[in-house]
Amino acid sequence: MNEPPLATLAEPLHYAGLLVRYGIMHDRGGNGDTVITVPLSFWRQLVGTLIFAKSLGGLQPGFKAAGSHTAATCAATYKRLGRPMVFRLTPSALRVENVQEGGEIIDRVFARSAVYDIKYVSHSNYVVIRARGHEMLEVRPVGDRRVLRWLADTLRAAMWPDQPPKERT
Repeated sequence: MNEPPLATLAEPLHYAGLLVRYGIMHDRGGNGDTVITVPLSFWRQLVGTLIFAKSLGGLQPGFKAAGSHTAATCAATYKRLGRPMVFRLTPSALRVENVQEGGEIIDRVFARSAVYDIKYVSHSNYVVIRARGHEMLEVRPVGDRRVLRWLADTLRAAMWPDQPPKERT
């Protein structure tokens, strides 16, 4: 008679629904490897491709005259922008793949021993990675604060499994 509602029963796994909604995959290997894959949304891919096409002059009145070269370039850019952001933690390194920096999409690699901080910063809505000898990396693969907090907490727990959870900022 006095059973709790289904929402109450599902509370311990509240993050799981978010991960499924955004298509995020989390894989923990046996030797300390952790891989988190965050696909970009269709709208981000589309907007990125349109911005790139406009920068080429492809959306100007002479678009038809630009020919198949512009269309092929836009298609290649769309495909590149469609690659998911991947956080790959191995026993020796933290690799963040497909990061957009300065109009370029690159991979950032940090020696695991150099990384000293991973956190979610609520006022800027970014996951921040700090490592000695590198510039700070700020990433926002999705706009949902709950997912970004989960991402930072999960990376931090995988990076330093013996440390207690850090206070949230």
